[in-house]
Amino acid sequence: MTVRTWAGDGTGLSAFRGARKPVTAVAVTATRLYVASADLSIREFDLASQEPTNVFIHNEPIVALAVCGARLFVASEGGLVRVANVNRAASADDVAMARV
Repeated sequence: MTVRTWAGDGTGLSAFRGARKPVTAVAVTATRLYVASADLSIREFDLASQEPTNVFIHNEPIVALAVCGARLFVASEGGLVRVANVNRAASADDVAMARV
């Protein structure tokens, strides 16, 4: 699946690829895009390079994402909210979510 961004005038800006199944939630900061997928993953992208920088794995379907400072909050279909520290060193390795 692909997530696309546009300017206010409708001009296409970027395309972010990587989700294997339908996208279920997104969150954005000044420098990062977070894309949750039905494959239970959350991919973090650098907005400038459009490259993935991290993959977070969840154990339930994801219904909402929110970013506050260095924390990524992930709400699941079962009502659980988990949090990940997004300031960890970027890597392609999967990062486990911590329970709130």
